[in-house]
Amino acid sequence: MAKAKLTLSNGTEVTIDGNQDELEKLLKVFSAEGGNHEKTPPNKSSGKTKRGKASPKSGRTQKGPMFYITELKNNKFFTKKKRSLDDVKQELNRQGHYYPSASLGVTLVRLVRKGEIRRIKESKKWLYTTSGSSDD
Repeated sequence: MAKAKLTLSNGTEVTIDGNQDELEKLLKVFSAEGGNHEKTPPNKSSGKTKRGKASPKSGRTQKGPMFYITELKNNKFFTKKKRSLDDVKQELNRQGHYYPSASLGVTLVRLVRKGEIRRIKESKKWLYTTSGSSDD
């Protein structure tokens, strides 16, 4: 299947999919109106992502657990006292951000490895903080 991209005289852009004969007929009609056109080779990307979904709107950013836990750190959540995974999950839930414990645990370990927070094992439970010593 072939594609053609047309720019009409009023500035409207039109993309047409069809067989070669159909495209040639339509291009002749639109060329008579003075529009610019270019043929696009078959299988050319249509601006969609690999999964077939349209790209997100410009200006929108997706924020995940790393963003929100870092935000907690920046707001001194881990400085006031040592926090457990459950404490982190409850605080994020209170703020309206719901993530499974497994996702939060992975994110906390990544922050520990980056050196942004520390973790300490007390009573067989990992606690996270930004101050004190850490046992990794």
